[in-house]
Amino acid sequence: MRNLQRNRTNALAGQGTFPALAQAESQIDAHALPLLPFDGPIEDDNLSVLPVHVQTTYSPDGDFITWPQGNTAEIRASGFGLEVPNLMSRHSTWTIAPLCARPGLREMLSYARSKDLGFKLVVPTARYADDPQLAELHFAMLLYDLIDATYGELPENFRLCLGCDYADQMEFSGRPQAYGRVVNAMLNVARTIEKSELASIRISVQMGCDESEHAEIRKQISPQNLKTYFSLNGCSNPPH
Repeated sequence: MRNLQRNRTNALAGQGTFPALAQAESQIDAHALPLLPFDGPIEDDNLSVLPVHVQTTYSPDGDFITWPQGNTAEIRASGFGLEVPNLMSRHSTWTIAPLCARPGLREMLSYARSKDLGFKLVVPTARYADDPQLAELHFAMLLYDLIDATYGELPENFRLCLGCDYADQMEFSGRPQAYGRVVNAMLNVARTIEKSELASIRISVQMGCDESEHAEIRKQISPQNLKTYFSLNGCSNPPH
């Protein structure tokens, strides 16, 4: 399992990744674009001034930074991916300022540490709805990169949030069990890692939007894995 993190080179060549993103990454100089700054609003020729947290795609969240912002992790497969070095593509079809690149995980963690903030990393799940095995591969790469400090030291309060607004994702529409299978695959990886190595990482799983969906999600998670995650995130779109 430990060697899964070493598959990034093959992934970017189109093996075990999403081809469009891998192709885009291979066609640019990773250092050609300056990063968007973190302080103050940014003016764009085509758009009005926007707050910096919108430009850099993170959400201020009390004593935490949540990154990527909102459900960006789920819907922006063309720009954000666990298989991408630093997680955020430097070549993004959805960048607001076309002459700048959005910061990746390394820059965001450094910024959080400098402000003494906790960090919630939103892990994409919807794109793995029909391929939990790929979710396991990519999540393993992420976990071991975090443990090995590939992106720098983690803030004191660091959490991995598995998915965002699962009920709003087309891939999981009417299929809460599909979300549960993806989560179970990711928790399989966490369970194989020594607890001491995971001591600084907490994992959150989304709860169902009602009791029935919550039960469906839990059915897909093995009893051993039910002990792995730290907390439940409430459904953002509960039934009325």
